[in-house]
Amino acid sequence: MKGVIMNEKQVLNKIKECRICPRNCLIDRTNGEKGFCRTGTELIIFNDYIHYGEESELIPSQTIYLKGCNLRCKFCPVSNYLNDSSAGKIISVNELVSSILDGLKEGAKNVNFVGGEPTVFLYPLVKVMKLIKGKQKTVWNSNMYFNKNIFSILNDLIDIYLADLKFGNDECAKKLSDADNYSEIVRGNIKLASEQTNVIIRHLVIPGHLECCTIPVLEWIKRNLRDTKVSLMTNYTPNYKSGIKEINRFLNEDEISYINKLKKKFKLNYIV
Repeated sequence: MKGVIMNEKQVLNKIKECRICPRNCLIDRTNGEKGFCRTGTELIIFNDYIHYGEESELIPSQTIYLKGCNLRCKFCPVSNYLNDSSAGKIISVNELVSSILDGLKEGAKNVNFVGGEPTVFLYPLVKVMKLIKGKQKTVWNSNMYFNKNIFSILNDLIDIYLADLKFGNDECAKKLSDADNYSEIVRGNIKLASEQTNVIIRHLVIPGHLECCTIPVLEWIKRNLRDTKVSLMTNYTPNYKSGIKEINRFLNEDEISYINKLKKKFKLNYIV
């Protein structure tokens, strides 16, 4: 318990001059200032339900959708919620804990914090996780684009990292998510997470990005985390508002066929 209280104080200090993620906005979120992620200190959610569409070993998973993110992915499936000022509602820590315990009674195997990005809500979520620790498992469904010292706060609170590894290079990351120094930060964080607890690496295959992103991602996993579970996702849905022609389509048959060949070539620990 003492360690968790220390975690709350650590996060409070980080958001008073915000250094949660590599953007280092340096604004005081405790005083109502909002940086790139547009969040303060309150929990804002836009959905909360028991989900059966996640990886098979996770379901049924109570999925909490948090309204705030430190990336600007052109293909984001929930961008309408994140960008709509009227979407979402403020919920207290106790209300969210009550919902999670209700979900446990209804058969949820875990609570899945997603967004947006859960890390930008670290301050209230540390309180939530303290109250559910030992009662319900936690899944940190994250883009992994955060400062590595955050692990000192998350340590012992997370049961599974559901870690996105979106891009195989920094150029695509900047173009499609407005993220600088993506590869070093996200790959480094995934390796650190794997040293702490269970990790599932998610890679969503983006149309036209198999050579530049999917292959380098699989190569990196094979070299560094061969036994780590990998969810290779081919369910990409275009966001036609992106303004980027190359990604405004579904994967075609040739790409799906090529992905199946890649799975055989890179013999990783794939899950569905």
